[in-house]
Amino acid sequence: MKRNLVLLAVALLIAFGGYTYWQSTQSLTKLTYPTAIGASAEIVIKIMKFYGIDRKHGLDVEPIALNPTELERQEFSGELEGILIMSPLSAARLTLEGRPMKILAPLTYMPYSIAVRTDSSIATLSDLKGKKVGILPKVVDAYKSIAIIFRSAGIDPDRDLLSAYGSIPEMIALLAEGEVDATLVSYPGAAGLFASGQYASIAKLEKLWETNEGGLPHPFIFHTVFADWYEQPQNRDTARRFFDAYFETIELMRTRPEVMTEDTNPSIKEYLERNNLTSETAKQIVRNEMTAFLPVNWSDRDVVAIEHLFDIAEKFGYLPQSAPKDIIVSPSEFKASL
Repeated sequence: MKRNLVLLAVALLIAFGGYTYWQSTQSLTKLTYPTAIGASAEIVIKIMKFYGIDRKHGLDVEPIALNPTELERQEFSGELEGILIMSPLSAARLTLEGRPMKILAPLTYMPYSIAVRTDSSIATLSDLKGKKVGILPKVVDAYKSIAIIFRSAGIDPDRDLLSAYGSIPEMIALLAEGEVDATLVSYPGAAGLFASGQYASIAKLEKLWETNEGGLPHPFIFHTVFADWYEQPQNRDTARRFFDAYFETIELMRTRPEVMTEDTNPSIKEYLERNNLTSETAKQIVRNEMTAFLPVNWSDRDVVAIEHLFDIAEKFGYLPQSAPKDIIVSPSEFKASL
């Protein structure tokens, strides 16, 4: 009899624990979140999920990883809903096309570097003039940001470079074969390339921009939403909680860099293996470089940075003169709307 009572008590405890867990999951807001395959946001979300930071903020974030071209297509077509990720230039273009958007918190500043073979004579940006350089296709909006940074530094990609267009992996393969003299690479994937000792970076585009544009960061990719989604108070609350979780995760990455490469996180381990970042040298580069271009918060400085980008983009012809700056939401305006 006593044994039966003990078993009953254990069963009740298990049932209660299961109910409590079920109840807690029911109170979470589910949020699908798009990321570009191999990009920094993929690592951020994997860390967020492993440490339960999304749940801490009442969310169950479900990442959807897509290649950059397909990601752009699905966002622009409206197949993806909710919080989106794109260049502020893309958000401005969509608004001008009659699909009003809002630009919210930063996702990442410019993560691209220019890589050359270690035996190359190219040592500075000006050495690229007249050389064959691997660069993203003009059809993707990321190209505009890269071209703007080049032109800010005194290089017109159309006039000064013999450009070869393609994906980053394709350009790296061409660099290895000697078919291009230099190519753009981005972190975290670039860590594997530089860890080999066969390639070196001659410039980080974020540093180039900050040097040439008064210290402002380059607003490469921001969180964006369609205006009608933003008008719903519950959606703004969901966005607020996600941004809290996003910046908390980045702070964890800054204070404990090992979380970016730890094997105890199965999804991080899979990411490192998939992107050839398993050597200790590559892991160290990831820990050293990853957070350098990730935002620490969402501030009025980001608003100024986007407005400045719009001005420069208009000057170089990458945006029409009527670029809508009122789609940029400041953190204080966002908080006041909650």
